[in-house]
Amino acid sequence: MPPGVHDLGSALCLVRLAVIAFRPSGVVGGRLREWRAERQVLARYREEWTEAAANRRSVLGEDAAPHVIFEFSDYRCPFCRSSHETVNAWAASGRTRVVLVHMPLSDRSAQPARAAICAEQQGAYARMPDHLRP
Repeated sequence: MPPGVHDLGSALCLVRLAVIAFRPSGVVGGRLREWRAERQVLARYREEWTEAAANRRSVLGEDAAPHVIFEFSDYRCPFCRSSHETVNAWAASGRTRVVLVHMPLSDRSAQPARAAICAEQQGAYARMPDHLRP
């Protein structure tokens, strides 16, 4: 075999592998497409959450707080209940704004969630969670 032919064959083989891997249906090309799609979804989530935080009235803490926490809560959930004091302390610190998203997991939880929503509409939400937790 003439000198350099083996190197040329190896180079051509590498080029073929790169073309296969980087084409849109290839391993790398497909993963790059997935990463781009994930970044677009994350950017959309950021927009949606920012808008949701601005439009919610069930908020504890300062509007200008540097951090925002979304709490998905059920008034009858023992785990949600155990975190209630901690979340209130964060909101009271002035560094965290807590946006509550009502998420009743049972029929028993729906009534307190409705009461909290009514309080939101009347601008009295800040006093409600303490009264609604058993």
